[in-house]
Amino acid sequence: MRKANLPTILVAILVASILILRLVSFQVRETQVAVKATFGDVPKDTGSLEPGLHWKWPWPVQEIYRYDRRLRVYQDILDEVQTKDGKPILVNCYVGWRIIDAAKFQRRVQNEERAEEKIGKILRDQKGAVIGGHFFSDLISLRDEEKGLEPKFGEIEGKIRENVSAKLGDLYGIDVPVVGIKRLELPQQITIDVFKRMENERMRLAEKYRSEGERLATEIRADADRQREEILAEAMAKAKRTMGEADANAAEYYEEFAKNPELAIFLRKLEALEGTLERRATVVLDGRSAPFDVLEDPQTSLNRIEEEAQ
Repeated sequence: MRKANLPTILVAILVASILILRLVSFQVRETQVAVKATFGDVPKDTGSLEPGLHWKWPWPVQEIYRYDRRLRVYQDILDEVQTKDGKPILVNCYVGWRIIDAAKFQRRVQNEERAEEKIGKILRDQKGAVIGGHFFSDLISLRDEEKGLEPKFGEIEGKIRENVSAKLGDLYGIDVPVVGIKRLELPQQITIDVFKRMENERMRLAEKYRSEGERLATEIRADADRQREEILAEAMAKAKRTMGEADANAAEYYEEFAKNPELAIFLRKLEALEGTLERRATVVLDGRSAPFDVLEDPQTSLNRIEEEAQ
């Protein structure tokens, strides 16, 4: 009997050990943050539990509260705020938030629904405070580097995020890494004035760019005219130099031809003969006729040239 009961006893001990282990231990996942409450209370000096295996007293002595620490998105309603210069504007913002201090979150909030109520209230307050510190033109003005104007969405969003994150972190253990302006609208009564002002700004910029384009076109035309004049002057000077050199060379040739007229006549006949026979042609002429007489015996041709020169 004793031998038969030994396996049963071992199994019972194993099951009891597992049950006891489950009662005194728990696991926090990588996507979670947790806190231990003793008799339903979370002391102020209690910190959040990081992912891993942890120990606890069995219920009802201690109870574990787990929260998802992944990023969540909250979006508020489109409500009206006043700018620094008293202009009404409708703004809708979104917030990316996550739980980083489970102990503080459990003491002050307890669940995600109440957390988003707190986030919405603080977001509306800070949205009105930050936008109320900026002029209407900071939200809708066109970029104008000359006047130093440009939309300040990044600055406004950064300031709202800084204020909201500081308050939610101190009060509820919530971190806010992202705040953005999702939607921006104008009340009906000021829409026409805003569009008119935007149209005037665009007209002013268009006139500025048109004037700048005309100035650049004038400069380009003036530079082209200057270059044209310089090129023409240089070409005229070169042509005059070439003509002078040609006249000098011609004078040398004329002087040489005056000394030897037979050579001049012979060269002219060669030029005429070259022009006549430039294309394929059949010509039947007297071989003694100029300029074909140069094709005769050189001595006979030379005698004739000397006679013509005399």
